[in-house]
Amino acid sequence: MSRHAVRKTVARLHEITGLSVGLVFAIISLSGSLLVFYPQIDLWLNPQIQPQATSATASIDTDRALQVLQQANPERFGSWRLEMPLNGQPLNARYMKPAETAGTGFAPMLVSIDPVSYEITSQRFWGDTLMTWLYDLHFTLLMKQSGATLAAVCGLIALFISLSGLYLWWPKGKSNSEKWRKALSFKRHAHPIRRIYDLHTRPGVYSLIVVVMLCLTGTMLERPQWFSPALEQISPRTAMPAVNSLPPANAWKSDQPAQRIAAQQAAAIALNEFPTAELRWLQTPADYLDTYSFRLYQPGEPSRRFPHTRVWVDQYSGRVLATINPLAASASDTIFNWLHALHSGEAFGLFGRWLVFICGLIPPLLFVTGLMRWIDKRLVTKRERKRA
Repeated sequence: MSRHAVRKTVARLHEITGLSVGLVFAIISLSGSLLVFYPQIDLWLNPQIQPQATSATASIDTDRALQVLQQANPERFGSWRLEMPLNGQPLNARYMKPAETAGTGFAPMLVSIDPVSYEITSQRFWGDTLMTWLYDLHFTLLMKQSGATLAAVCGLIALFISLSGLYLWWPKGKSNSEKWRKALSFKRHAHPIRRIYDLHTRPGVYSLIVVVMLCLTGTMLERPQWFSPALEQISPRTAMPAVNSLPPANAWKSDQPAQRIAAQQAAAIALNEFPTAELRWLQTPADYLDTYSFRLYQPGEPSRRFPHTRVWVDQYSGRVLATINPLAASASDTIFNWLHALHSGEAFGLFGRWLVFICGLIPPLLFVTGLMRWIDKRLVTKRERKRA
C-alpha cells in the first residue's frame, strides 16, 4: 500500500472514530479536569464543611470521631472509614453500605467532621452531590459496570485518535527548522477555516504526551484485569490477603460480647509497623470477624491522598495480620500503584494537577473543531456536486 493510501485510510479512521467517540471522550475529559480539584471544589460548593481551623493529622482523635459518628447514627453498625484531613479539608468519614443506597453499587454515606470541634458539618449520600455525580459520570458514564467498560473502550479509541492525529499532522517531506516552526505555530491573520484547522491540530500536539498518558492510565484504572495478565508475565502482583479477626475462645460462652480494641490503639499498632509513615485512612471492622484496616503514607509513594501502604490489625488482640509495603513492591504492583497519581497529576504536585486540568480541556476543543471541519468539508462537497 502506498504512503498516500495509508494516509488516506488513517485519515478516514481518524474521522470516523473522532465523530463517533469524540463527544463521549470530551465528556470524560471535561469531568476529569474538574475532578482534579475535587476536594477544593466540593469545599467551595459547600462552605458549611469548611473547618474552623486546621488540625495536624497526628492530633486527630479517631476514637472521639468514631464516637461522634455512632452517636449521630446509632442504627448504623457496619464499617466506617475515616479519611484524615489534608490542606485545610475537614475530617471525612464514609459509612460504606447505608440502607438508603442499597443495590446501587458504590454509594456510601459521606459525613464531614470539623477536625477541631468534632462537630458534624454535613451528612450526604454518594451521587447526591455535584462532585460525586461527576465522578460517576467520569468513571461509569452513569451506567455502572457497563458504563465503566464503555469508558475503558473509549479510552483505547481516544488513544488511537491521538496517535493518528499526530501521524496526519506530521510535516511531510524533508524536515527543517522552518517547516517545524510553521507546523507548531498558529498562522497569523489566517482565514477562519485555517484558524479552525490550527485550533484542531496545535493544541492536540502540545498536549499529546499528557493526553496519551491520561488515556492509558484511565483505561488501566477502569479495567485493570485487561492489563494484569500481560504485566504478570513481567512480575507477579500482590494479592489482597484473606484475613479475619479471631474472637477470644471464651467469647461464645460469655454473656458479654468480645470487646474490640480502640481505633486509636489499633492505629498506633499499624504505625509501629512503618515508623516513618503517616495515617491516611482508618476503616473499622464491619462485623465480629472483620479487621481494622489502615492505609498509611510513606515518603516516596506517588500519592498522599491514595497511598498503598496497607496494614490489617485483629480487632480483639491487636495482632498485625498482614501488611503491604509498596516501596518493596514488584514492578507490576509499582505500575498500578502509580496509575491514580499520574492520572490525577498528584505525582507531580500542584504543577502536575494544573497540567492535567488544562490538558483535560483539550479534547472538548478538538471535538468541536473537528466537527466544524467535517461540516465544512461536507458543505464543500455539496457545492462541488451542484457545479458538476
